[in-house]
Amino acid sequence: MKKRIMQECRIFLDSLNNGTNDTNKSLSYDDIRLDSGIPVITENKEDSLQREYINSHNTSNFGQVRVEAQQGSVEQEQEKAQVNNNFFDSIPLSASEDEEEEEEKFSDIEKITALTKQLKTWSVGNNITQTALKQLLLILNEGYVSTTLLLPKDPRTVLRTPKEICIKNIEGGQYWHHGITEPLMKLLKDFTPIPNSIHLIFNFDGLPIFKSAKKEFWPILANAEGNVFTIGIYYGTGKPKILEEYLEDFVTEMKSLLSNGIIIDEKLVSIKIKCFVCDSPARAFLKGVCNFNGRHGCLKCTTVGEYSHTSHTVVFSTKEAN
Repeated sequence: MKKRIMQECRIFLDSLNNGTNDTNKSLSYDDIRLDSGIPVITENKEDSLQREYINSHNTSNFGQVRVEAQQGSVEQEQEKAQVNNNFFDSIPLSASEDEEEEEEKFSDIEKITALTKQLKTWSVGNNITQTALKQLLLILNEGYVSTTLLLPKDPRTVLRTPKEICIKNIEGGQYWHHGITEPLMKLLKDFTPIPNSIHLIFNFDGLPIFKSAKKEFWPILANAEGNVFTIGIYYGTGKPKILEEYLEDFVTEMKSLLSNGIIIDEKLVSIKIKCFVCDSPARAFLKGVCNFNGRHGCLKCTTVGEYSHTSHTVVFSTKEAN
């Protein structure tokens, strides 16, 4: 039995020696011993030292290669990070950042526009001179406007004073026609809902400028649902000399509005005349009849009055209107 085991061990050792010649590994037959019938194979001392040397050498080389590989990997990562940084630095602002800037700019414009409208309303409502308004704009722009945009420097920009005013010369003075259509469109856009029709009340009256001067204003005013606006103004010595010249623009535009109406937000609004409000002199002037203190001053009858030297008035003696 022992001989058989020895033969098998020899065959096993021969096969190991034939397969490990390049690594200089060899096993000694003297190192074979049998303990409890189990064969144990050990290396000799020279082979063991040689193996330890080779292993230590390979391990150090492997560690060095690994360190170099790690260093190379770190350098590659740094290069990639630098390339990525350069790439993202070269990219312009993102869409979201651009949108935020646009929103901030739009908000500033809204604030300036709202403040400008408030200054205009305040200036007109309190009869502020353009010189005072200009000084106020300068103060606000220097230290009190927190937005990046500035208020207008010129008060004419705030008040929207037109550069050119169409004034025509008529008999006895000058006439400026503002119009009816444009003020009505601005007014009706604020209505909620927009009405199907609107009734207008007109007023004509003389307005003396100074007590000592004979110059007068004769404005044409309109009232649309409680909102009063100016249609035209005559300026001259006394009242207009020729009524047709004074009312020409008003009558032409009013005829067009009565026939065609006005379109607001794709809705047709019909225009109607409710009444004319005038005092006695203005009523007589517009109708082209005798003044109220004349002998034929009664517009509702044919009775002729008599002048009283005592009271210096015209008296209608009959109590019955003919």
